[in-house]
Amino acid sequence: MSNKNHGFLDILAYLVESYVDFHKASFTFDPDMLIDELAGAGFEEPQILDALQWLIDLRDTSLNALASSHHPTWRIYTEDEKQKMGVDIIRLLTLMERDDIINHAIREMVIDRIMALNEQHIDVAHIKWIMLFIFCFHNHHGILIHRFENAILMDGCSDAVH
Repeated sequence: MSNKNHGFLDILAYLVESYVDFHKASFTFDPDMLIDELAGAGFEEPQILDALQWLIDLRDTSLNALASSHHPTWRIYTEDEKQKMGVDIIRLLTLMERDDIINHAIREMVIDRIMALNEQHIDVAHIKWIMLFIFCFHNHHGILIHRFENAILMDGCSDAVH
């Protein structure tokens, strides 16, 4: 099956389904092996290289950001962020932070990774893939991934987008 018309987020979904270990909440990768695997699955080289760089940037994100306090914060979104994410994603992030599923540092990582995508518009359904990778790369937050699974993967935050 060829994935020539699929985007970067399809690569993330493929990687989650193929490589993420939910029991350990982890994802590790060898760049060369990952390139070969994705090419073998039919993804094109520019998309593969973009995905690899996105994953490397996420992996290298400082863990200190996640250790920040849980003090409530207000977030004013830029016009570019509002345009790319839309109201539904902003509402979802706000509800997840309010419900202590994520803290403001993780919210900022999600926004950073969304804005790093070459996609013009991100759908709410794609946020789960992005957040899973954030939680898996920073797997010392096992409680958070459990809350995330319950809230998002089981549609516990469905009121955020309806």
